Amino acid sequence: MSYDFDIIVIGAGVVGLAIANELKSNTSKIVLIEKNNSFGLETSSRNSEVIHSGIHYPQDFLKSKLCILGRKLLYEYCKNNKVSFEKCGKLIIGNDFKSMNTISSLDVIAKSKGIRSKVLCPDQINELEPNIIASCGLLIEESGVIDSHQYMHSLLVNLNNFNIPVAFKTELIGLQRLNIGYEVKLLNPDGSIDKVNTKILINTTGLHSTYVSKMAGINENSYMQHYWKGDYFWVSGFQKEYIKRLIYPIPEKKMYGLGVHTTIDMTGRLKLGPNAVYLGTDLPISFEVDEKSKEDFFLSASRYIKDLSIHQLNPDFTGIRPKLQAPDDSLRDFIILNECERGLENFINLIGIESPGLTSSLAIGKYVESIINWDI
Repeated sequence: MSYDFDIIVIGAGVVGLAIANELKSNTSKIVLIEKNNSFGLETSSRNSEVIHSGIHYPQDFLKSKLCILGRKLLYEYCKNNKVSFEKCGKLIIGNDFKSMNTISSLDVIAKSKGIRSKVLCPDQINELEPNIIASCGLLIEESGVIDSHQYMHSLLVNLNNFNIPVAFKTELIGLQRLNIGYEVKLLNPDGSIDKVNTKILINTTGLHSTYVSKMAGINENSYMQHYWKGDYFWVSGFQKEYIKRLIYPIPEKKMYGLGVHTTIDMTGRLKLGPNAVYLGTDLPISFEVDEKSKEDFFLSASRYIKDLSIHQLNPDFTGIRPKLQAPDDSLRDFIILNECERGLENFINLIGIESPGLTSSLAIGKYVESIINWDI
């Protein structure tokens, strides 16, 4: 049987772009499909743009392994491809006696993962960040920020340079298992429908990954994505470098998020967020900022930012995170599987790809390449 493509990647967010870039050396018969009119318009462009260290995830999780490798690959990629980034470092802070025990534990975890860290006393924190209030802290030097749009655009340009097509405004509306590979039904921008076949099909559709899995016949409850909304506010009225590093409170136990933290984007603008509001399991969802959360943001951030006024907080944007955990669940890992055990050889399924997906993106590409059965 002849195939239209060797590989179809569904979804041109940062992970889909990174996977296509990794696989382009294996075959030229690859296409990237995206239902929106440009790349990365959902989860990939609505986040903190942080390059994470990998400290916060259990050591045996893919989230930990791929984040640590991905961070190294991402810094190298940015240097080689002139993508803007700043290795500014992160300060995890606490303000009570119990916090010191948590900070010490995080320091042990960091060192066990090969992450450079240093426990700081109040005087040391004040020397580094005089506008931060904290009784203890952990400095993580390897964290940073990136221009995520510039990064995704660079990945797209690399695909174009290899003549790898990216079909925007093209939506997956059905798929069928063949003896080897898959028949994919696509809705084109002009309303016409095409059926194409491929040996390998990769589901990297972010918010929509559960629904694409169901198209393939997978109806596992454990694959159900739970949507969590995170608002962001930007802070006006402070001079540039009022805060120089990423400032994170000690994270929540169940890791619905890493708390309302402070980040600096590549323009030097100070941002607060995200919070974590559970939305359920249904799409569509709104990307509108809930301005009623402004007071909660202020109360949280004013505990550790000196001289912050509620009037300095301005609505910025909202992101939606496709987590695999409901409110009462424990932390869940990424699902990245070749679904061969379900009789779906080379249907590569990526579910629950949230933070640290941006940091992990290049490592995810390498991992996906390693689980494809290339002998078929």
